[in-house]
Amino acid sequence: MAVPVQFTFVPRDLAAICAYQTTAGAGPLTINGTYVDQNALGVGVQRAFMPGGMGYGVAINCSGNVSGVNFKVTGVDVYNQTISATLAGPNVGVVVTPQEFAAIFSVSSNAAVASNTRVGIFGHGSSRPYQVDTFMNPVNMDATLLIVSAATASLQNTDANLNAIVAISGSAAPTWTNISTVSNVTATTVATSSSPRKWVRLYVSGVDATGTVQATLTQAGW
Repeated sequence: MAVPVQFTFVPRDLAAICAYQTTAGAGPLTINGTYVDQNALGVGVQRAFMPGGMGYGVAINCSGNVSGVNFKVTGVDVYNQTISATLAGPNVGVVVTPQEFAAIFSVSSNAAVASNTRVGIFGHGSSRPYQVDTFMNPVNMDATLLIVSAATASLQNTDANLNAIVAISGSAAPTWTNISTVSNVTATTVATSSSPRKWVRLYVSGVDATGTVQATLTQAGW
């Protein structure tokens, strides 16, 4: 039996990347949130690594109106490819990137941020892809999704060649398909997949404020 692999989607944290702050003009925000890389700070580098082997939607949160300010987030995804997202700030509340970041290297604004604004993780995310050993016999894969509080999650698979560098979006992006036995589940689920798979990932499409999802995948064969 193979060694299990585990991915954990953590609860939303609106200060995961940047704590509340303002800026006097256009420029970078200070990365000083929950998941800041403390070791890198010692050599003057600001960056934040997301937990659980996951990429997360990045959230801009403000109690005031910063809708006239564009924020640019730069980092890497779970494929370790450089990605960026630019979005207008909220008028009280939260806006979230569709892109999912595994690490954030910079957050910047194109104008002064006059109201206290923070940057975190929120809403959706996907794990690093897990390569299934198709030479195992049997090829069965046992999967447990432990859901705490409220969340909607799926296990997805793709037959794309992820050993090649692939774009996260556009025509070259891999197509991920929900595995039918673990598709959009909202409660803890235990399932077995007997069909051969090449790559599998955890995808979380929505959570409440305290929702967590932990996926444990184990191949049955030798």
